[in-house]
Amino acid sequence: MLGTYSYTATRRIGFEPWGKSIVKVHVKDFKRKEDGYAWVNLGDGDVDWPEVRQAFADIGYMGSVTVELDGGDEAYLRDVSRRVDWLVLGRA
Repeated sequence: MLGTYSYTATRRIGFEPWGKSIVKVHVKDFKRKEDGYAWVNLGDGDVDWPEVRQAFADIGYMGSVTVELDGGDEAYLRDVSRRVDWLVLGRA
């Protein structure tokens, strides 16, 4: 069982060792700062989303994705949905 696998924007990721055993994915984005990092909206940070998308495609991942985010109103949640479509699914 894979507990947590962290992607950092400074190295190529690969999920091949775990392949079909990945059944649940949580995503979030971050921005590097001098004293660490800060969580930001998907697409506003340092995560290389095309690379993440490709890593999941390489293993044929077709499961669900849970976005870790702050609460918000309907407009915020619609924006998050559009960001997931664009960043995670590759839809414009």
